[in-house]
Amino acid sequence: MLNYGIPRLLLLTLLLVASGCGGNKPQPNVVPGPAAAGQGGSLAPLRGSNVDEALWARTDQALPDSPTASAAPLNLSEFDYVLGPSDELDITVFQIPDLSGTRVVNSRGQIRMPLLGAVDVAGLSAQQVEDLLVTLYSADYLQDPQISVDVSVHASQQITLLGQVVRPGVYPLTGPTTLLQVIAMGGGPTRVANEEEVVVFRQEPSGDVYGYLINLDEIIAGIKGDPEVIGSDRIMVPESGLSSFMRGFSIGIPGFGGYRQY
Repeated sequence: MLNYGIPRLLLLTLLLVASGCGGNKPQPNVVPGPAAAGQGGSLAPLRGSNVDEALWARTDQALPDSPTASAAPLNLSEFDYVLGPSDELDITVFQIPDLSGTRVVNSRGQIRMPLLGAVDVAGLSAQQVEDLLVTLYSADYLQDPQISVDVSVHASQQITLLGQVVRPGVYPLTGPTTLLQVIAMGGGPTRVANEEEVVVFRQEPSGDVYGYLINLDEIIAGIKGDPEVIGSDRIMVPESGLSSFMRGFSIGIPGFGGYRQY
């Protein structure tokens, strides 16, 4: 009797090998992220699909997305750091060292200056404090004073880091801080984090809140600059595939105006 077991097994093996080498493997159904959407003029939905198109549509205002040649960070939008309690200011009055020095903003939002006493600075930028001191000193004490104000410690400003990072929480900004530095403070992304669609929620001077969609891979590769974060920013590192959660999170933000592509 002939044994047909071995030829049949050999034939089955050959068929399996042939099917694996055909070059027509099915490709995964991947929804393009924000970086790919920029070519079409509209923002693609986050991974997970079935997202309200009107909610996730790109606004008519977008950030410059050209690569940066310098190492300086980019601001997501252009407005100055606002002073608050515990911030430290380095104040220099040209050629008058007795009026110069480091001043700490107290709990009432004031600094104490020689000759002037308490000066309200909370809610002002460093440039506005310069202008205020020039006005106050020139009124009664100095002729054409030259004054510079620099923020040496940004203690009053905090950011909130949420989502798929090792240590989510609230972190103080003690100086100019970029997005990658903040994520490093939180221990970095987890293994299930969607690093291509990180969102920075920021309130603009108008009061509207916008979500800036950022691809961390583009920043790490040097394609785009590492954006600087500011106090009250809320940074969300989503989990891959949970676009419905991101939609619900953004709807719950008062004054939410939409998303912008970074």
